[in-house]
This record gives sequence, C-alpha cells and structure tokens, in this order.
Amino acid sequence: MRVVAAAFVLLAAGAAVQRVALGPSVEQGRVYTHYNNYVIFRDAFTHLRHGQDLYALYPDEHWDLYKYSPTFAALMAPFAPLPDTVGLIAWDVLGAGLLFLGIAGLPLGTERTRMAMAWLVALPMLQSMQNSQSNAHVAGLVLLAAVWLERGQEMRAGLAIALGFFVKVYGGLAIVLALLYPSRVKGVGWTVAWTIALGLLPLAFVSPSQLVELYRSWGRLLANDQAAYTGVSAMSVLQSWFGLTPPRAAVAAAGLVFTLLPLARVRAYPIVEFRMLMLAALMLWMVAFNHKAEPNTFVIAVAGVAVWYLAGPRSWLRDTMVALVVLLTCLSTTSIFPTVVRRALISPYSLRVVPCIAVWAIAIAEMLGRQKASGLESQ
Repeated sequence: MRVVAAAFVLLAAGAAVQRVALGPSVEQGRVYTHYNNYVIFRDAFTHLRHGQDLYALYPDEHWDLYKYSPTFAALMAPFAPLPDTVGLIAWDVLGAGLLFLGIAGLPLGTERTRMAMAWLVALPMLQSMQNSQSNAHVAGLVLLAAVWLERGQEMRAGLAIALGFFVKVYGGLAIVLALLYPSRVKGVGWTVAWTIALGLLPLAFVSPSQLVELYRSWGRLLANDQAAYTGVSAMSVLQSWFGLTPPRAAVAAAGLVFTLLPLARVRAYPIVEFRMLMLAALMLWMVAFNHKAEPNTFVIAVAGVAVWYLAGPRSWLRDTMVALVVLLTCLSTTSIFPTVVRRALISPYSLRVVPCIAVWAIAIAEMLGRQKASGLESQ
C-alpha cells in the first residue's frame, strides 16, 4: 500500500512540475501558463477577497471563466499566497491523496485488489492533473464520503459530500448514499449543516449582500452554460451513433432516474455490495451523463468502475469490462493509439465513454437483480 501511495504522490507532483517546466503558453495573442485552471482557482480567491465578480472574464490573468462556487474560491485561500510551483504541487498532491485514501478505505476486496484498482485509476488521475483540474479531488471526496458512512462517521461524510458539491455541483449527489444507512437522518443532517456552513464561508471576505450577488451570478452562469456541446457522454453517443439529439437535460434526468431506481430495494440496503454498487453507479452517472464531460473528467468514472469491479466476485464479465475501460477509456487518448485511429474512430464515436455506460448499466442491473450479495454484510 505504501508503494502505491508514494506512486500517487510522485505522479501528482511530477504532473505539477511538468506543467510549470513547460513555460509560457500563448492563447489568442496573450501569454499565459500551462496550468491555466490552477491560476483560475488561485485568482478566484484574490477576486473574492477584493469583492470582485468571480464570474467575469479576467483575460490579463488567465483565459476562460471561473465556473465554481464562491465557497470554492474561499477554500483556495491557503494556496493563493504560495509560489505557483509550490501551490500547484500542493494542489495536485491533495487530489491524489484524497483519491488514494478513498480507494484504500473501501470496504471491499483485499488490500491487494484495492491497490490493483488504484493503479487502474492512476492514469486518468494523471491526465486530469496535467490540466490542473479538480476531478481527482471530487472523486476522492465522493469515495471518502462512502468510506466514512460505512464507518459510522456521519460528520466527516457530510463534510466530504458538502465539499464535493462546492467543488463541482454533481459531487453533492453523494448524499444519496446516506439514505442507505440506518443513520440516514444523521448523515443527511450533517450534510445539510456542512453545506450551510461552507456556503456561508465566503462571508469571511465579503458582505452578505455581496455574497448573495455572487451566488446569483454563479446561478446565471450555470443556467447559461448549456451550449450545443455534448461532451464525451451518453448524449454524444446518441448523436454520433444514432443521429439522435434529444434535450441534454432529459437524457441526464433519465439516466439519473435509472441510477436511483434500485433505491426501491430497501431490503438490500444492509448489503455492503449493494451500497458500493450504488456508489459506482452514481460516479459513473456523473461523467457518462454530463454534457460537459471531457477526457479530464474520466478519473471520476474510472474510480466508479474500480468500485464496481470490487463489489462483485471476479468473473469473465468483470475482467472483460475492466480491460475495455483500460483500452478505450484510459489509453485511447494516448499515443498508444495512432492519431488516425483517434480522429477516425475514438473521438467521432465517443468510444471513450462507451465502456463506462456499459458498466453503469451492469451495476444497475446487478442492484435490481441480485437477491442476496455474496459478500460482506454490514455490521
């Protein structure tokens, strides 16, 4: 376990150093960095502290908009004063640490099998960190929420869920997991309490009226962030494979309904594999039905695949699906695939997301069809 933990830290630190070493990047005639996303996160705290609109363009500092919550900007306070190299390393190592602890703490399999699944997640984690993204952090927080719920640590779980929500809204969907435990009222209560507390955190830097306006601005940005782009998702599969262009919100809602359908099996809640399959399905939905999904997002989905694999006995189906995930989801954007293959097949047909959609469907079928899990019972 220590070897894998060290590898995660080294991968994260290496990704940060590599981005800094690349030097300046020119976008639209302006000079930026190769870790633009981190600059957006870091500068959001400065804008918050100075009472500026977080959701305006600041082309002299970075390209693209800040699309996260006011709370996330406040949470960047410890990173803002650090030199970029130190801050970026700390940011990436934090995400790697959360992700590793989440996988290592899963109540499934042996330490050896959990570490094998950690290696599965390592490559998409690295790909996300090479773009200074927050996806590993979200994946880690969702996994830790499940781990802490399993241990009866509802206060910690609620904090993880609330943090996941304020980093990326869909991370808050992990609150569904709290419903699977006898202490569901406690779990939901702590999540709500932490959400309120963290939602008010920016008041340490702005007035109540300013905070209200920031949340309104964030809401407007999210409402308008519905461009024709379908991402690498179920929506793009429907479009490229079948020529269908249903409303993206309808596809996402339908996927969520199917994801939550197994909640009707209340008698299965005490079975740990059932709870972990729900965790896997939720994480897969967060990416596979997200019209903004991009290659950097897939660390969340692959972590869901890892949970799904551990939540059942080894079989040809599980081995085959993981192999397809490695091939199409993890490796399809690397130089292992010739450029012509990526351009002619992988990208046009959204093949990267197809194994994830398949695993999502299998996980739901297993939750609906399994009468009794063949593993651990909750204590």
